[in-house]
Amino acid sequence: MLAHLDRSLRLIEKASVVIAGSIIFLMMLLVTGEVLSRRLFNWPIPGQVDLVSVTMVGFGVLCISYCWSKAGHIRMDMLVNALTGRRKWLLELLITLTALGLISAVLPGSWRHFMRAFTNGDSTIGIGLPIWPSKLAVPIAACRSAWESVNRMIVACLFWKTLMQ
Repeated sequence: MLAHLDRSLRLIEKASVVIAGSIIFLMMLLVTGEVLSRRLFNWPIPGQVDLVSVTMVGFGVLCISYCWSKAGHIRMDMLVNALTGRRKWLLELLITLTALGLISAVLPGSWRHFMRAFTNGDSTIGIGLPIWPSKLAVPIAACRSAWESVNRMIVACLFWKTLMQ
C-alpha cells in the first residue's frame, strides 16, 4: 500500500513539475515577445504584467513537493547525517512532524484566501484576469506537501520499528 501511495505521489509530482516548466517556458516567450514588441513596434502586449503575476504562483508552488522529495530544499542535513540508527530516524520523524505542523498552519488560511477571491470574483487590475486559480495553487501545493510529510512519517516509523527489533 505504501509503495502504491508513493508511486501515485511521484506521478503527481512529475506532472506538476512538467506543468511548472511549461508555464516558465511560455512566460519566457511572452516576456520576450513583449520586450521585442515594445522595442520594435512601440506596441506593448496588453495584460502582460497581469499574466506574469498570475502565473508566477503556478511555477513557484507546483515544484515544492517535488523539490522536497528529491531533498533539493535547504535543510540542516549536517546533524541528520551525523546521526545513525534510531537517533537519525527519530530526528527525521521530528523534522517531518514540524513540517506537517507548519503545513497544517498554512493550509486553512490559504484556503480561506482562495475562497474569498473565488466568491468575490477577485481579478487583476490591468485586464481583469480572475486570480482565484493562482490562489488555489497554494492549498493544492500544501496538500501535496502534507501528503509527502505523512508518507515520510510512515517510512520513518517503519524504519524505527525495524531498528527496534
